[in-house]
Amino acid sequence: MKKFIVAFLFLGAAAESYAQHTDFRKTVENRYSSVDLVDDGGEVGRDNVASKSEWESLLFGATNAEVEFSVEPSFEGAYGLRLRRSAPEGPFVLEAVRISNRAEVEADLVRKFPTVAVPAQWMTPEFPEDVLDVVARHNDAIRLEREKERAEKDVYEVSAVSVPVGERFADKLRAKFVSFIDRFEGGRLPAGELRSDGESTTFRAITGEELRTLHIGFRTENEARALSDLCKRMIADIEAGRFDEREYGSMDR
Repeated sequence: MKKFIVAFLFLGAAAESYAQHTDFRKTVENRYSSVDLVDDGGEVGRDNVASKSEWESLLFGATNAEVEFSVEPSFEGAYGLRLRRSAPEGPFVLEAVRISNRAEVEADLVRKFPTVAVPAQWMTPEFPEDVLDVVARHNDAIRLEREKERAEKDVYEVSAVSVPVGERFADKLRAKFVSFIDRFEGGRLPAGELRSDGESTTFRAITGEELRTLHIGFRTENEARALSDLCKRMIADIEAGRFDEREYGSMDR
């Protein structure tokens, strides 16, 4: 059987910290936003989802899984990976999720709400500024209409494929995420760097009563890139129907 040696090495990475020269946000929050009492005297916690982006909420809903990984590309549908139990006391499953129709949705919005472009050859000192102001206001209004359409209609389709995984695999994957988030160190941003299109990446894990999140806004480096690539490989394997947890090595090396 073909082995994913690179994945094995990633899972067994040494416990070191590396400075990441990119913009980031690292938070430690309460796992639950509130705790309710139930009729039998027990308690039920409400998951704290305040730090989730709109795309994450579409992918994962209003709950937090044991482990969550998500990628938000500039021009493609967001996608991610989460480790959750199939039932409150059930076995673990690893689930790949993806917004599968973003391109179609955006194309439809462009057709329904077109913006106005001023040809470059018209942009001369003599071109009336009041016309440019009208065009700018029109385009701003159109973009607001697009946002309103996105918010009001259930336009995005989320595909999900899950595979069962063992307790040991789940424990090691969670420990990998928690250790990585805890050891992450931010470095100085490169002087004069232009940051435009790319992808933002979020790593999230539950440990005890804490919810730990690391959001990297532009690019991943070093260990962040390694863990991101590993999760992307898992997503690809799950979606292709070839995932086998044994091919990912031992996560405690």
